[in-house]
Amino acid sequence: MTIGFSNSTFLDKNGVSAGNDQGGDAIKFTTQDADYRVYIPGKDPNKSTTSINSTGQLVVTLSMDHIIGSELSKDDHATATMTFDPDGTLVENDMAVTFEDSGPLTIPKWLVATVDASVALLGVAGAVETEGDSIYEAAKVIKDIDDFVQTFNNITANIRKFTDDGGRLYFPAVVALEMNRACGSVTA
Repeated sequence: MTIGFSNSTFLDKNGVSAGNDQGGDAIKFTTQDADYRVYIPGKDPNKSTTSINSTGQLVVTLSMDHIIGSELSKDDHATATMTFDPDGTLVENDMAVTFEDSGPLTIPKWLVATVDASVALLGVAGAVETEGDSIYEAAKVIKDIDDFVQTFNNITANIRKFTDDGGRLYFPAVVALEMNRACGSVTA
């Protein structure tokens, strides 16, 4: 008997009979109040794959995502690679998890600089009529704008820290679970 990988067993171990995400190429599930996705080996050649290396060993690569689904952060990604001898014995495994951290929603510096320059120009434009008071008032408005933007950007940066549902912490355990399911799906 030759070594192989049973997608039907893998699907069964995940509690589904077919892929339910990414056009049937992946399994989406929720655990610990977080959403995850594991790509089914062989469905998408750029994601999860199975192959036989030059020594006759089966190499299974699983791609997984922690689906954050928020404008405040990007999905996390993981790749697990397992190598099995022709008799089905696991001989090597590796896991790489990438946490995709996006920046907080902030007011960009270019916008602040544009507004500040516009206010300064208005102050200069009114300087003759106001005997210079408009320049002083424009400077106060610019300082108020800059203070507001700094406070707003600090608040949004801190709020973003609390947007994860805990799934990021649990993601490596989910990857390990899917590796176990893949090991149980190897046929020899």
